[in-house]
Amino acid sequence: MNSKITQEQLQGELRSVGLFIDNAKTYIQLATGALLLSVTFSKSITGQELLAVNELYLWVSWLCWLVAIIIGATYQYCAVKYLETLEEMHGSLFFRRVKPFVVLRYWSRNPYQLYAALMLFFYIGTIWFAVSAAFKLGNL
Repeated sequence: MNSKITQEQLQGELRSVGLFIDNAKTYIQLATGALLLSVTFSKSITGQELLAVNELYLWVSWLCWLVAIIIGATYQYCAVKYLETLEEMHGSLFFRRVKPFVVLRYWSRNPYQLYAALMLFFYIGTIWFAVSAAFKLGNL
């Protein structure tokens, strides 16, 4: 990204990416809530005070939601770094910013891939949990 971008292009990217950053925050909050809800659900259907950690359906969902949370936070960082790069190209940053972490530089140029992974893991965890919970409830 060596060329200057127009003010209209910059504003369009700021609006669009800003909406995706806000949406990623919502998915992070939903995944966190799903983790907590699944613990409560598991305790209520087993009738045990202790959590049934030997249940595969819980582990798959928990891992998916945890990965979604981590990817979502990483997406937010990379999306901001992406926007900073655009601002720098436009010449609208007052101070130079620190470059993204080396391991995140690719995704700071392509944050949309992280957003797609966030949604994928969130929905896999949610669908897995819903289907598994339905089977569990059906066998009670």
